[in-house]
Amino acid sequence: MRGSTFRYVASGLLAAALIFAFGLRIWWMRSAPTLPQLLQGLGDFRESGNQEAYQRRLKQRFPPGSDAAALARALTEDGFQTRPALKEASFDRAASFDDKCRRGGNVRWSLDEDGRVGDVTGGYYAYCP
Repeated sequence: MRGSTFRYVASGLLAAALIFAFGLRIWWMRSAPTLPQLLQGLGDFRESGNQEAYQRRLKQRFPPGSDAAALARALTEDGFQTRPALKEASFDRAASFDDKCRRGGNVRWSLDEDGRVGDVTGGYYAYCP
């Protein structure tokens, strides 16, 4: 009798753990972060001209001569993970219930002789199952 009670309790705890894990996964997928403003509204990254449109967007937002610290701060506030010492930033978002695609992008910049932004470049992607 004791063995069967233990099996029932163990089975119940295992079922509860699995349900909790599944619920946690659903909650995590549902709460995907919004895309950074720099990545919003871009077309299919493989279509001609779309990567160039992202490049133009970066250069308009961070023109040569801009403050490099302000660039890093703006990217961080927009949701990118910045590495100012490497002069790069990236964003990667997993798929969610609302958007089945994994999306992301990166930004790299150089500094001029005065320590200000020299050039900004980057790319973006979307992997859809």
